[in-house]
Amino acid sequence: MDAQTLLESNHMLQAIANEVKGELGEFNIHYWSGNELHFSNKPHKHTFFEICYIIAGEGIYVEGDTHNSLTSGTLLCSRPGIVHQIISENGLFMLHIGFELKQSSCSHELIFKYMDLESSNKVVCYDSHETLTALMWKTLLHQVSLYKDTGNKMDIFIRSLAYHLILSFPDNFTKREKSVSVNRKMKRQRDNILAQAMKYIADNIASDLSLVYVANYVHLSPRHLSRIFFEEREQSFSDFIRKTRMEKATHLLVTTNLSVKSIAEITGFKTIHYFTRIFSKEMKMSPTFFRKKQAEVVNNS
Repeated sequence: MDAQTLLESNHMLQAIANEVKGELGEFNIHYWSGNELHFSNKPHKHTFFEICYIIAGEGIYVEGDTHNSLTSGTLLCSRPGIVHQIISENGLFMLHIGFELKQSSCSHELIFKYMDLESSNKVVCYDSHETLTALMWKTLLHQVSLYKDTGNKMDIFIRSLAYHLILSFPDNFTKREKSVSVNRKMKRQRDNILAQAMKYIADNIASDLSLVYVANYVHLSPRHLSRIFFEEREQSFSDFIRKTRMEKATHLLVTTNLSVKSIAEITGFKTIHYFTRIFSKEMKMSPTFFRKKQAEVVNNS
């Protein structure tokens, strides 16, 4: 494909694949773009990932005090929040894409994959013309160049190719760890997510703690957060909420003189009647009788 066709095809992707998804998750695409002569730009940063593929030309990529040479076949990763700059006196022929994960619909595997990319020390990959990523990008653009003749029938196929292209990006910049290390890292990440969710629940126990709301807080889909509770705590999300509320209510009944109605409100039960029913079912006695029995124990000790 000639340079003009490559650029036109890459730009056409903006209309065809501005959002792509697959088994592991979904990506929002900010732009598919390119330039046959990309000269120097000013230092700047993004809130998203940008991947550049240098087809031809020479230049320098600057991040802080680090300077990386750019040559034909270079893949370049600009990470969110990192100030960077491209310098080229004679211009670079390059393709680039700006995108971010739609975290609420992404699997842990995909989130961790891009967390590794965000913290990677490697931001350039040389001699990439024959890598899977470069070959997929070229294949994608070739298919797009045929788009005018095939019509909308190619949409699904093109979006699928785009999804797998983006999925391949991190492998160019992150080292493959041993599976045991990866599993340990994923376990730590799951523990951190669970701890965040549990802390949020404890701090907001009086609120309407829906699965959707808490999942949004920890940037996961409801399905994935629910799965973490089942796998890590062997209980459902709703069971954990109920247990946490019961523990708080029990503590308040024993340590304060607050009315049963006030305790029901503080611990997030919708009504005193609902609180009494749930408490009686769990403790085999009403809140009032429980408080009385505990007071007798204290007085007799």
